[in-house]
Amino acid sequence: MSSDGGSGVYVQWEKGASRYHVWINERKGKAELIETLFKNPLEGIERGKPGHFDTRRLQPFNDANRRDVEYALKVADIERAKSEYIFKEKREQDQREQDRKDRVAREKLNAAAPRLLATLREILACCSAYGADIEHDDSISTDWVADKCQTAIADL
Repeated sequence: MSSDGGSGVYVQWEKGASRYHVWINERKGKAELIETLFKNPLEGIERGKPGHFDTRRLQPFNDANRRDVEYALKVADIERAKSEYIFKEKREQDQREQDRKDRVAREKLNAAAPRLLATLREILACCSAYGADIEHDDSISTDWVADKCQTAIADL
């Protein structure tokens, strides 16, 4: 039993050289199939290699598949899969929100960068014009530099 983080919950098992899975809905504590049993090659078998085949869509309750599907649903831990699915969805939603916040912060920084650069150039030009050595000369007020920097940073 597992969840894919996007489409829902499914039950998966391996039998022979194949991997099977069915998507399920959970209604009133009972698993209901979403009409199709999927048969795939085992994980790691590359397309075109021996043992690979295209996904096959089978009837889950025909005579050949009924016993396997019923057993898989019987032993599946639906509550655990639902919890994993909900947790994964929340984690992905939180990540999307953090990505959005990071993008907005980058956009603000990129928008403010030219103003900040211009302010720094203005400070350097002023220092050069006065021949000021900021560490040892009081001809440029630290309050003036702080004010210019605060103005530029406010755009961030």
